[in-house]
Amino acid sequence: MRKTLIAPHSRSGNTRRMAQQLAPALRPLKKNPAAYDLVVIVTPASFWSLSSPVRSRLERHPLRHSVAFFCTMGGSGAPRVLAAMRALFGRDPQAALALTDREIDAGHGKLDAFAHRLQRRLPRRPGRALNARPAHATG
Repeated sequence: MRKTLIAPHSRSGNTRRMAQQLAPALRPLKKNPAAYDLVVIVTPASFWSLSSPVRSRLERHPLRHSVAFFCTMGGSGAPRVLAAMRALFGRDPQAALALTDREIDAGHGKLDAFAHRLQRRLPRRPGRALNARPAHATG
């Protein structure tokens, strides 16, 4: 079975809303985070940087999982945020996505493509479906 944990932090609600839409695309499941094959870190860009709650959480609780990064922002900041997450993990993610507020409001073609990339890259375990559930990654 392929298992995915989606761990968003959101101040305005846009990031949480996008994480929730990604989760249904990956079919929700409630499980212990340690049991997941992939962790999707979802964060807003906060002043063109990785949000403090997500940074603190990742520094205190390093993950050995395969990871994917998903960033939302008003208009810019994605390269810096994604680079900070890569530096914290010391490796590249399975996939990465950054959406501006305008892209979020216009539709979710990029989100669907991101979910599809994640589904293709996860190993399948016999007899089970891919599952995901959004969870908060705040401090």
